[in-house]
Amino acid sequence: MFSSHSQTCVEKVDEAFAPEWDAWIRGITQDFKTFHQKVLDMLAQQIPVYFFRYEDQTTDARATTVDLLRVMLDAPDIEGTVVMKRIDDVTQTSSTERSSVYKLKSTQTLNRNIGLYNQE
Repeated sequence: MFSSHSQTCVEKVDEAFAPEWDAWIRGITQDFKTFHQKVLDMLAQQIPVYFFRYEDQTTDARATTVDLLRVMLDAPDIEGTVVMKRIDDVTQTSSTERSSVYKLKSTQTLNRNIGLYNQE
């Protein structure tokens, strides 16, 4: 049912089973919060951890990649470096010219189910 980022459930689960859906969303959200806190508590003290949103990488690859590499290289500024030149070369190339392992089918599907979630 949810085998891909670009797929959605055709049934209106959030409407048909509103109380159950709300309970599931609240429960899974708490589980993810607990899991991420455990990861941060256990690993972040030993291994640097950097989180970024997939959506940010697909919509603004340059800024996301620059931020990531500044952290990886422990450099406040990477302007003028070979790394920055490579980032510019790759991000200024049209997406059809770039080769990548995963190609997003459409940016129109990003966050299309966001309305199913409440503001919490």
